[in-house]
Amino acid sequence: SFGMMHTDSNQHVNSLVYPQLFEEACLRRFRAHDLPTSVLARTMEIGYRKPCFAGQDVSIALRAFRVGDAVSVVGGFYDAKELTRSGLASTKPNAYVRMAF
Repeated sequence: SFGMMHTDSNQHVNSLVYPQLFEEACLRRFRAHDLPTSVLARTMEIGYRKPCFAGQDVSIALRAFRVGDAVSVVGGFYDAKELTRSGLASTKPNAYVRMAF
């Protein structure tokens, strides 16, 4: 859930919040799969489709993969209500993210 602390003066979630939350979700995924969590994101690409707002519940869907020794993650921020109603295959994310460690 996004709170007022995550937003700008228009109550849009600040663009700096997404990378931090995504990286935290990646670390949780790494821990669940016994991957090292003492890593630092080296590159990140993010595309914003539509803003998130204070009070909005989102889900982060992600998939980790390896390219050689490097681990990367792709995923998105999905409106939780829309995701529940339509499912992952039919829901477009508010923001797309790709992060490499």
